[in-house]
Amino acid sequence: MKILHKTLLAFLLLFIASSYAQEGASSCAELQANFQQYQSCATSIPFQNTTNNNNGETYVTSCIGDQFQAPTWFFMKIQTSGNIFLQISQVDNNAFGTDVDFVLWGPFDNLNNICGQLNLSKEVDCSYAPDSVENVQIFNAEQGKFYILLVDNYDNTPGQITIAQTGGTGSSDCSFLSSVEILDTAGNEITELNYCKPASKDLVATIDINDFPGNAGDLRFNYKWYKDGVLVTNIVDSTSNTNTLTATETGLYKVEITAYDSTDPTVNPSRLEISADEIQLNFFDKPVLNAGPHTLQQCDFIAPNNDGFASVNLTELSNTITNSTSGITLSYFTDVALTQQIANPADFTNTTPFNQTIYVTGIFTAQSFPCVSNTAEIQLTINPTSVASYPDIAPVCPVLNTNSNTIDFDSQRILIKNTYFPTTAVEIAFYRNPSDASLEQNEVTNSSEFTSGVHTIYTRIETGNDCAGIGTFEVEVYDTPDQNPVTPIVVCEDESVILANKDAEILA
Repeated sequence: MKILHKTLLAFLLLFIASSYAQEGASSCAELQANFQQYQSCATSIPFQNTTNNNNGETYVTSCIGDQFQAPTWFFMKIQTSGNIFLQISQVDNNAFGTDVDFVLWGPFDNLNNICGQLNLSKEVDCSYAPDSVENVQIFNAEQGKFYILLVDNYDNTPGQITIAQTGGTGSSDCSFLSSVEILDTAGNEITELNYCKPASKDLVATIDINDFPGNAGDLRFNYKWYKDGVLVTNIVDSTSNTNTLTATETGLYKVEITAYDSTDPTVNPSRLEISADEIQLNFFDKPVLNAGPHTLQQCDFIAPNNDGFASVNLTELSNTITNSTSGITLSYFTDVALTQQIANPADFTNTTPFNQTIYVTGIFTAQSFPCVSNTAEIQLTINPTSVASYPDIAPVCPVLNTNSNTIDFDSQRILIKNTYFPTTAVEIAFYRNPSDASLEQNEVTNSSEFTSGVHTIYTRIETGNDCAGIGTFEVEVYDTPDQNPVTPIVVCEDESVILANKDAEILA
């Protein structure tokens, strides 16, 4: 089993449990090839020793003259600078002490080709005494440096080895054993980082204690949760290896944990290693639509004008549906499941005659993550409508030297309102063709140009957003008169000229 630091638990997260086995390396070659699997730190929790694994490796040491009998290899990384004093003890399966030896080399900057560097110049401490208890001394250990520890079961007797830190202000790095991961409630990695309000996300700080060799009930966990660097929850001495925080707002969520064996008398609460994990979650707003249902009546006046089908501009209700909120893009559908989207809602022909329900959703256009609103409804009604005839506007002449002019539609609007709808509040708009009148697009006004000729104008009468009637009238712009050549007039300087005498010639 790996040697554990006294201030940490022998537990691993699920994602590293298989990597950090309980045994150390059986040889230096194995340690060098896969050193990530054999990091150690000191604790008072016993681990199983090894037997009969003499692989023939030999190293010159100051105290061990024979080949190693049943060696176990680890590396240590220094977390806190200072002196570190360790005690190694070994017992057999009947709890009787058995001979244990050790060699410690270091310090090293890294573990590259480490086996070739284990010589007398790098030896820190060594013991070959026939004792079941050995003491290891590391003076002035430096943070970030590496040490190689060999523990040899000299008697080749099955049993357990315990390593504990007995003194010193330094410590070894045990963060590899105390890693915490933020998972979901099912124990899976959280891959979805964006959510739509009012959704929430449970963040579960999770530690796997399956590899803890002691009584799991003796473990104690401390949790600190932060949001954007601000402490939001502090849990002390929890007996659970999981802790949940519910996130509802955008932010960087971080958990810091410390843990210890409550039965270990050597634990120093001020020196517990901190392990942390964090995750950025984003919560986005979604539009709130005026659900309705909103009625929209359309006149069916385009032949055949009694079949219950007509072209409709559904977008004319957009301000009503969005409560005039800017920045919302609406989508329109013909089914409640929102699978049949209307490609062009500004020119929609109903698919069900006379009456049809249209379903509308919205998103904030500028938002990086689209959150779909609630669903609004439009109750569309198609009313067969005959086309009324309104008085024509008096013809107008073209503007001088052109073949076009504008029309006074304001006067025509007043005439139609006062004559046909004297007591009804209506809106009157004018269009050049029936399609524009149906879709309420390209409205003509007093500034619209009309070329010479006769033009049929379609008048749309509305109450609110509902079509109340369609009528037509004509406007005419006279043709531009021909400009005939006129015989020049020759007179003396003091003679008068009667221009009217040329009228017949000009108008010929």
